Amino acid sequence: MNKKAVYIAGVSLLFIIVILVEIFSPKEPDWTMSFSRYSREPYGNYLMYNLLKTLFPRKEITTLHDPLYVVLKGKSYRRHNYLLLNDRCIFDELDSRELLRFVSDGNNAFIAANNFSDSENKWLAEALGIETGRYAEILTAMRVRFVNSRLKNREYNLKQEGGAYYFSGFDRESTVILSINERKDPVYLRVKYGRGFFYLSTVPLAFTNYCIVSPQSDYPFTALSYLPEYNTVWDEFYKIGRLEAQTPLRFILNREPLRWAYILGLTTIMLVIISGAKRKQRIIPVIHPVINTTLDFVTTVGSLYYQNSDHRNLSQKKISHFLEYIRSRLYLDTRELNDVFFEKLASKTGLTFNEIQKTFALIGDIRQKEHVTESELVLLNSKIDNVYRSDGIR
Repeated sequence: MNKKAVYIAGVSLLFIIVILVEIFSPKEPDWTMSFSRYSREPYGNYLMYNLLKTLFPRKEITTLHDPLYVVLKGKSYRRHNYLLLNDRCIFDELDSRELLRFVSDGNNAFIAANNFSDSENKWLAEALGIETGRYAEILTAMRVRFVNSRLKNREYNLKQEGGAYYFSGFDRESTVILSINERKDPVYLRVKYGRGFFYLSTVPLAFTNYCIVSPQSDYPFTALSYLPEYNTVWDEFYKIGRLEAQTPLRFILNREPLRWAYILGLTTIMLVIISGAKRKQRIIPVIHPVINTTLDFVTTVGSLYYQNSDHRNLSQKKISHFLEYIRSRLYLDTRELNDVFFEKLASKTGLTFNEIQKTFALIGDIRQKEHVTESELVLLNSKIDNVYRSDGIR
């Protein structure tokens, strides 16, 4: 056996050992709130989905992987339940309209999410007349109980993740409170809409694998028992952090043994290619890249403005370039610099709302001044650079 074969065999054996250790070594739980029926992690819904048959025996349970607008548009459903468990209720206007029509026709929708009245996805909440609130303090657990007199003697200590939500507003004529928390705020509602009902819960973690294997395991089943025994549609499309692979190889990638076999095969092929890629041509000469004179030009022009103490002209150009950067790089409209714009820019850059607000307050002041001092120009440059760095441009 020559040296080349020994090298390939040794490297291949090393990779096989690393892969085997990775497969059989104990893994830390993934605490991502995926709410996916495919996830067996603590905050997945593998157990909830597979136990639905005990709640709806003799009924069909199907899974959606498409938007509600596509699934419901132009179709008529009778005696169906729709289930969505997620961190947020993120229906857009078209989805909300079709879901409202679906429930109005006599069907039911069960939605468990922390926030129903998100500023960017508020159409469903406005149509139902509901609002959600969040407690200011950080909570890791919340005691809840059902209002029903036959169930009110039992309290459930449900896990929270970073905070607890509740329904701060609802239409009392069309809404029935089904469950409240320890502060007597509603966390589970039934809302009459047309000939059907919406069942809304602000404790989605109660329906995850973590809760089902805990002593509070009967809470999610009691909550779902309010639904009639209809054919049930489970929604996977709107989940945050979907676990389903979106490639033609999804069957292989979604099964761990096949996925590792696929990775091992690709690794072996790459080793063969690398070991066989022996250089047979002449040495390729090094071609140095063309010098970027644009940076030198920018430095020279900037120095000229600075030496002439034309701080106002330079500040106006920096502001114009900064706003163009926000439009072209972050895709935000800069025609109205209001609180909504500040919140969107803060979410895209990772800066706080106050930092963004102070930066644009300084920009507004400098725009109105006839004379800009050197210290104001330096401060403006510092504020703008802070936004650039947060977006990773530097």
